[in-house]
Amino acid sequence: MELIFNKHKHFNQAYSVTGKRVRRIALNAEEELFLEGNFFYRVKDRGLTERFYSEKQDEQLKDIFRDNTVPVFIETVEGVYAGIHVDKKNRKITVFSDKLKRQEVYYYTDADEVIVATSLSNLQPKAGAYSQNVSSVSCIYMLPRGR
Repeated sequence: MELIFNKHKHFNQAYSVTGKRVRRIALNAEEELFLEGNFFYRVKDRGLTERFYSEKQDEQLKDIFRDNTVPVFIETVEGVYAGIHVDKKNRKITVFSDKLKRQEVYYYTDADEVIVATSLSNLQPKAGAYSQNVSSVSCIYMLPRGR
């Protein structure tokens, strides 16, 4: 998944999100959600879980996101994924990944644009060799419990 945001354009025309496996989910007229990855299940109240079904997964994810905030979505949806939430009304873009940060997200910025990608190879042509403008989120590893 790749987000390109042009700093010199009006917000509604400034961004584009592309990718081979990107899901675009319209939440309402002012908000859209882009997701990439694998979604396993949702943790509900009192630790109960709700499995995602492939034929209605987009609708399930839309309902969860529409009823909650980004932090609640991350906390309750288990999987390996990255997402982009676009709020046109407030002119805000939020980039996030699963709570264990198993899906890496990279970004590049210069005077003209910001590029966010789940693959470092998408940034390489733009950034060239190592650049201080390219960063990655840190990885957190969850160790299995031992007895």
